[in-house]
Amino acid sequence: MIAKKFKFDYKQYLTKQSAIIAAVLIVIIFFIYMIQGGLFAKATVVDGMSDQYIMVFKSMDGSYGKSSKVSNEICNWLESADIEVFETLSYYFDDPMEEDTEDLRYIAGCTMGRNDYERLDFVMNKYSVEMFFPVRSIAITLPSTNKFSKLMGVLKAYPKLGRYREKKQYPKNAFLKVVDIKKKEATYLMPIQEGFDAVGRYH
Repeated sequence: MIAKKFKFDYKQYLTKQSAIIAAVLIVIIFFIYMIQGGLFAKATVVDGMSDQYIMVFKSMDGSYGKSSKVSNEICNWLESADIEVFETLSYYFDDPMEEDTEDLRYIAGCTMGRNDYERLDFVMNKYSVEMFFPVRSIAITLPSTNKFSKLMGVLKAYPKLGRYREKKQYPKNAFLKVVDIKKKEATYLMPIQEGFDAVGRYH
């Protein structure tokens, strides 16, 4: 009996092996990306006074999805005028689950430092400027390193703040998101001070 010759297709083997390795690497890279974006970050609610901000912003109506674009536009303009930018911000006044998209109200922009306070008149010729004074609030701070971080805000921060507010029976209010550019952290904040009217103050 003559033994049959076994022919091994190295090219096919290497192609399959390469595909498996590539798939594993993609999964690992995406997992690291999610971790950096805050996948396992602890969403701890802080109950106390907020920080104070000098807000440079535009009042907007419609989809909240445009807020990042507006903030970037304002940040770029400030930096081109040699005005230091510390954070981007978005203040969402309406619940998108309760209002139609076209009826949503918000502001988007940046914060500037006290060192440029004397240039407020120059800034106010183009954008709205308001002082956000410290107010009793509940807040959560999470990483803000990539686009996945935004999803963590939606899945972790907003729901947990909402549940905490209901548990403590605090008044319902608007959400403020402030992203520290240098620290790469996002603070999700809801004022809980009685009588605090965010829409009346800033929109």
